[in-house]
Amino acid sequence: MYSATEDLTLYSGAYEQCRRQGGMVAIPRDEEEQRNLVFLKNCVNNGHPFWLGIKKIAGVWSDDSGTALGNFTSWAPGEPDEDKPCSYIVKGDHEVGERRDNWADTYCHSGFSYICEIEVQADHTVPPCSAAATASQRADDGSVVRVATIAGSALASIVLAHVVLAYPNMFG
Repeated sequence: MYSATEDLTLYSGAYEQCRRQGGMVAIPRDEEEQRNLVFLKNCVNNGHPFWLGIKKIAGVWSDDSGTALGNFTSWAPGEPDEDKPCSYIVKGDHEVGERRDNWADTYCHSGFSYICEIEVQADHTVPPCSAAATASQRADDGSVVRVATIAGSALASIVLAHVVLAYPNMFG
């Protein structure tokens, strides 16, 4: 399952928020998961870059547990380009050309949005959906938010993506 927010935070803030939810900052491990994360990111805000859960550790791009990045990458042309330890998915608007929705390296103290990747229990039942479905839900503070759900297949046999499309500063 994925949980996304357009709130801007440092990498350490995204890491902590995802950890509190029992997950980690999302990492696409294949082309299909990349497409799903990009779709999610652009549903939330295509004008924001989003953190990736990979960092350069001792010169190797790895997840937060230290596991090296596998064979799949989606680096933008010319990336990674410097000795920057964090990574992100470039914003999805038309102004960034062929870099759009691909990966780039950056410093960890930048402020980006993020997607958390949370493992779903094997017995979790998923309502059928063919593409993206949208529903309204009431948040704890009584405000209404829209939730978009898409099906995927990267974490387990069933993976869902829940995107909260809310008003700015709602999740403070």
